[in-house]
Amino acid sequence: MTTRRKPCCTAKRTAHPPRIRVLVVLSPDGFCEVYGPLELSACIVNRLDVERPEEVLADQYLDSILPRAFREIYWPRNLRATGQVVRRTATDERERRFQLDFVRVCRSIREESTPAAIAKARRAAG
Repeated sequence: MTTRRKPCCTAKRTAHPPRIRVLVVLSPDGFCEVYGPLELSACIVNRLDVERPEEVLADQYLDSILPRAFREIYWPRNLRATGQVVRRTATDERERRFQLDFVRVCRSIREESTPAAIAKARRAAG
């Protein structure tokens, strides 16, 4: 008879400190807002708008304008999220809401047309 061995972990678990939440809001006109707790220190910089062969120049420019305290965190290992600026208009939002309402109506119709719902409506009618 073979006995099963319980898996063991020899490495100690390290507790990670709670993450500081940060919200970055980008406006269509390029205005940027950073929200976070008081202990958060934020720096907003603009990259140069360059073609592919000049990306090294853009990196050098960024390194030259970053405050010293932020240069030490500007490394790929510290990148936490990426995103793309997408311009959305009020018309886009109205269309999105219309589509959501349409989906809700379709779901309610589907739910009302189940055999149990039909039988319940017949009993209520009389």
